[in-house]
Amino acid sequence: MIKLFEDFESDEEKRKEAADAIQKVYSILEKITFLKAPIVNLSVNKQRKPMPALYVPGAQIDEKYNNLSLFITVYEKNPGLKNSAAITSENNYAIVVSIPNVSFTMMTLEPELYFKTRSSYFYHEFIHYLDYLRFEGKPHKNKVNQKYYKRNNIKITNKNRKDLLPLYFNDPLEYNAFSQAAFQMIITQLKKRKKDIKNILTDFSMFWKFLTQIPSDAVREIFDKDNGMFSYLNDNYKRKFLKRVYSLYIGLREKLLGKEKS
Repeated sequence: MIKLFEDFESDEEKRKEAADAIQKVYSILEKITFLKAPIVNLSVNKQRKPMPALYVPGAQIDEKYNNLSLFITVYEKNPGLKNSAAITSENNYAIVVSIPNVSFTMMTLEPELYFKTRSSYFYHEFIHYLDYLRFEGKPHKNKVNQKYYKRNNIKITNKNRKDLLPLYFNDPLEYNAFSQAAFQMIITQLKKRKKDIKNILTDFSMFWKFLTQIPSDAVREIFDKDNGMFSYLNDNYKRKFLKRVYSLYIGLREKLLGKEKS
């Protein structure tokens, strides 16, 4: 199983282990193909009508993911599914990734292309799946926010969603999934800026400025001033997140610029 981590460590061995874990997760995207993927009717819940979706078994990625099912569908106001979702049961786990602003027929012509445009949502849900394996199928029952909602009979609506964001982002599983999905997009964007890498990695303040300007939903969900995760983290998680980002910065400097002192 891919090792997940709650914190980057400061020593070089632990930092390399953490970086390797991230790279293994990101390489999974390259193993997913929708060639010959069957079209199935997907029922997300009782309130929504079944919708067409392409289906890929998790064993296509790796045999150890044989209880995982991956679906790609399109987002429509009714009965669509926005962004992505995970559907769990005692022995099975499904990740549903939804593509907006396109018909299902059009999406099936180039599913890999459309799927990669939503890769950050897939990574987020896949991190949840790895936690699902770590907790032997029970992390969704252990989530802090879901316990709180159930105990206080709270239902999330558009009206109260913002009030519940501190609870949501400080949930350890959500914190982990949001952070790692964002790191994937940071690395992707950095590769696109090869000419600017040396300037971006000059010092940590330049790297932080680069992060806050990346045009990616996964990164905006972290750094957006009004609704981003970082704004809602408690002091403990802010320290952990800054430690993760700084360790990522040091690791990238070593890999891309050589072992110069920062």
